[in-house]
Amino acid sequence: MLLKARRDAEALGVSPSLAESLLQSLIRGSLTTQEQARVAAQGKGSGRRALVIGGRGKMGRWMADFLASRVSRSPSRIRPARCRVTSG
Repeated sequence: MLLKARRDAEALGVSPSLAESLLQSLIRGSLTTQEQARVAAQGKGSGRRALVIGGRGKMGRWMADFLASRVSRSPSRIRPARCRVTSG
């Protein structure tokens, strides 16, 4: 499929690498959407708790928000845990 996209692009005067990159992005996006739909249909993780370690940074906040968006209860009931620092 990628080779055909490259050949077709070249015949149309379009960069073959651009056509391949675009097609790969479409394929990845499609697979991601299919995986999300499969997980939602199966209800995996439903009713489970999650602990986000380091949830005060950008990545941790994003992960906590992402997980909170996947629960059926009101987001107002989801509270971040207190930050605890320990030394080894």
